[in-house]
Amino acid sequence: MVDWNLADGAATEYVYQIKGHHYKSAEMSTRGRLVLVDRKTLSEALEKSAPDRPIAVTIRTMRVGTDRDPVTVYLFAKRSGEFVVGRISRG
Repeated sequence: MVDWNLADGAATEYVYQIKGHHYKSAEMSTRGRLVLVDRKTLSEALEKSAPDRPIAVTIRTMRVGTDRDPVTVYLFAKRSGEFVVGRISRG
């Protein structure tokens, strides 16, 4: 919505949380349009997760007039150490 000038970027905040199989980070927030996952948080999530399970990044948009239904992006680790988006779900 912000990208298409349908919402005020200054009044929009994104709250996100990183989750693994046995890991849940503290909620973090940003006013920018990029959600950055730092190496420390990602490492902690990987250490406490099964190797074949994805890391989930759950994002909520906090803005007047929006619902709190999150979007979850599932990151799958490749053997090269990179991550790919394997699935995106809403709700």
